Amino acid sequence: PKYGYEIEKAMRSVFNPLPVRSLYFWLFLGLLASVFLLEIFALRFFCKVLCPMGGLLGYFSRISPIRLKIDHTACISCNLCLRACKTSALSSGDKLTVENRECVLCLACIEVCECEGLSVQLEKPYFKGNSDVYNSGRRELIRGTIGALVIIPIYKAVDFVVKRPKNLIRPPGALHEGVFTQVCAKCGSCMKVCYTSGIQPVLLEGGLDSLFTPRMDFNNGFCGFDCIDCGNVCPTGALKPLTLEQKREVIMGVAVIDRETCLPWGEKKGCLTCEEVCPVHKKAIELEDRLAKFDDGTEKIIKLPFVIEENCIGCGICVKFCPVVEPERAIMLEYEGETRGGEVRSKQPRDRREGFVTEEKVYWDD
Repeated sequence: PKYGYEIEKAMRSVFNPLPVRSLYFWLFLGLLASVFLLEIFALRFFCKVLCPMGGLLGYFSRISPIRLKIDHTACISCNLCLRACKTSALSSGDKLTVENRECVLCLACIEVCECEGLSVQLEKPYFKGNSDVYNSGRRELIRGTIGALVIIPIYKAVDFVVKRPKNLIRPPGALHEGVFTQVCAKCGSCMKVCYTSGIQPVLLEGGLDSLFTPRMDFNNGFCGFDCIDCGNVCPTGALKPLTLEQKREVIMGVAVIDRETCLPWGEKKGCLTCEEVCPVHKKAIELEDRLAKFDDGTEKIIKLPFVIEENCIGCGICVKFCPVVEPERAIMLEYEGETRGGEVRSKQPRDRREGFVTEEKVYWDD
């Protein structure tokens, strides 16, 4: 207990930087495989199309005064330089040519050239292309601008219609929803350090602005009662860093019991799991003794779980360990009463009572 938590965190940071069950992991794997497959059809596809560094190099190479020059009088068309070129900047037709936007001046071609037909020279930089060659850049810019002006309002209108689901719970310390989706960089740092794998990415259930922002997935994990790592690693402040004392007073949501599927409520079977795993000092789950009558005429005292909203902080451990999994957990969380931006709960938790009898209408039919 003293060292196990720290050892587990260290092992996860080294051997499991992204949980295998994480959507980010499979998305990354799919994108990586796609890039490798595209390399079959287009050499250096990533560098030419996706990599921002490659785009910048291509632009500055076009206007750079340092250029690779070909001496056609010395060239014997041996094509050794073509095979040595790592960026496909050289091409052979009627004569050898070089595309300066693709050339990174690695000089591999000069090293293999046996006739000294290649050299690096300084030239006056030019910032305009050849006027004889059609340049579609202006038209592309206009089309892109018009497209953005049309798409952005549609995007905002669609996103405004999508309401945040009640079970979309944010990690502790998250800023208020409208600010959170704008500040969060969707970097996944909080997901990497979550030792229970309870922080997972949002898809489209929260709207386009929430795409890939972190949420608590209590079917996958829970919020550790002794963990404050997610707020400490957040690079943008979307998750505010909290002390352990503050974190234990932050409300992420409140548990709700589905009495139709809960074993004690729905099937009159004994189950104390949610009450037993609740980590808060003044338990958020209380048990009430009820006399249950069965079809064979026997009677038995069943302990029924009740959620005490004043005590619940929404850590989700009761959801994770609920034995009912089909069609869904018998206990779930909603963000009702949540505190955001590091705010702590205003209502003080009340003392626990066991075996009490409420005055509400009896749930079971006689």
